[in-house]
Amino acid sequence: MTQQPQIVFITSEMRSGSTFLSYVLGTNPQSAHLGEFRRPWRLGAKSSCRLCEAKGYEVCEVLGDLSEISAMDAHRHALNCFEHFGVTTLIDASKNMDWIEEVIGHYSLHHSDIACKIIHLVREPRGWISSERRRQQAMTIQSGVQRWKDHFYATSERIRALSVDCIRITYEEILLSRETALRRLSQLIGFSQNSSQYEYWTKEHHGFGGNGAAYNNLGRFSATACQTGDDSFYTKNQAKTFYDCRWSQEPDSDALNQLVRDPSIQEILDQCGTSFEMIDAALKESPDVQV
Repeated sequence: MTQQPQIVFITSEMRSGSTFLSYVLGTNPQSAHLGEFRRPWRLGAKSSCRLCEAKGYEVCEVLGDLSEISAMDAHRHALNCFEHFGVTTLIDASKNMDWIEEVIGHYSLHHSDIACKIIHLVREPRGWISSERRRQQAMTIQSGVQRWKDHFYATSERIRALSVDCIRITYEEILLSRETALRRLSQLIGFSQNSSQYEYWTKEHHGFGGNGAAYNNLGRFSATACQTGDDSFYTKNQAKTFYDCRWSQEPDSDALNQLVRDPSIQEILDQCGTSFEMIDAALKESPDVQV
């Protein structure tokens, strides 16, 4: 059991599973999911968490009135609020490296008793492009691949400059190789993570933002509590853990699958500890694939 309080940041491209991973890690009794915690201070979001907002509360029943808290005091405030639940670890899935750099810089100078760590989450490009094109319909496969590559390299460089504990992990590993993923996440976080956490809807989570993964936390309150853009898909898969493989049903799935021939993409996957071959083999064996 870790004794030192800590903030674990998840950074990734949009639509890469950061909210899902935040919920899974936040389901551990020693942890709390905060979701995209930068929202009230950097995006003008309401200061009540999504769960309490769905319940009709003006302020979060755990975090209180965040409008009175400064951005750089927010994580210490959250640790204080969750302390009586036995929580020592906050999971911040803000993704945004500007926010992560700012918070880590502040805490390294003013709150050295609180550790900061990073999870660099990557989703393989076929699934990522398919998911992102549902929101950015004009995006081509070529432009999507370039954006995916640029984000990976820029994020990796910024993480290196911070000199904090970090692991790189893929959406595919988390869903298709759970034991390996949980072991690696346990080593970073400092205490054991277990497979029961994948049923994250068994716990109430007081966090911000999120799309499809948030549906299990919010959808039971009303039809408008969580609108994902893929409501029918997430309704069908409510209270399930699944790997989203809808890219394989796209009209241009053959073109997407040609990305396996791109050595520059494979080089990135190598750095993530995987390959198209490993992913496709795992997909054939997994009972959790949804299309």
